[in-house]
Amino acid sequence: MADQIRMALTEKDCCLAADSPTNQIFLSLNEAQLARLSEHVVMGFGEKHGEDETVMHIATSWTTQEADVARLIAVL
Repeated sequence: MADQIRMALTEKDCCLAADSPTNQIFLSLNEAQLARLSEHVVMGFGEKHGEDETVMHIATSWTTQEADVARLIAVL
């Protein structure tokens, strides 16, 4: 599941903050991207990097559903 999300982020030119082969994805978002994504996804605060960059953390687990991954990818 994480690989599907990771691939979609790469295809949509989103910046990955770290190259992690695990179920954890760290992405770097500018303020506009963060605001747009926040309209569709409930997120906690990530880590601020500079004035216009926030690193967010996405994690999948054994309970992550295909439908949830598809909804996330649709709003990226």
